[in-house]
Amino acid sequence: MEQKKPFELTPHFGVPPYYYRDDEVSLIDLWLILARRRWLILLIFTACIAAGAAFTALTKPLYESRAVINVGQINGVGQVEPPKDLVERLREQYRVGDKSEGPIKPPYVSDVSMPKNGSDGTVVIQARARSPEEARGYLEGVLAKVIKGHAQRYQAIHQQLSARLDGLQQQRNAIVTQTADID
Repeated sequence: MEQKKPFELTPHFGVPPYYYRDDEVSLIDLWLILARRRWLILLIFTACIAAGAAFTALTKPLYESRAVINVGQINGVGQVEPPKDLVERLREQYRVGDKSEGPIKPPYVSDVSMPKNGSDGTVVIQARARSPEEARGYLEGVLAKVIKGHAQRYQAIHQQLSARLDGLQQQRNAIVTQTADID
């Protein structure tokens, strides 16, 4: 009786017997299953492509408008509003990233941030809308509110500085008259 050599090929597609076990899946078996189900696979693939094309055709595009503002400083007083405070205030006011009340309908402010090197007071505001004009107009409205608020703060600071300057001017005049009287 002749013994089988360990590397002798078997009738199962030329796979040695110790490589093929009952609990393993053969690539050939997988290929045969895929070949049998090719129409189902092709149908699912076609349905996915059609759904993606329909979604793309039916979804209206969103346009983005971006503005970069630089929050100025007043000598001797500091900034009208620190950029970090401005970013936080606008994020809260315009619900940036807040989905608790459902999706926000355009137009809306999509992002308010400071650039990575934004230590100089630079703030970036982005708005999205269904048309470029609508996005730009909405962003201009947001900027107008920010500028109006900053102008009011600047006026208040300016009035304080003017009052302080007037007080110093009066003190100077008093000192000048005192020195004149002494002379």
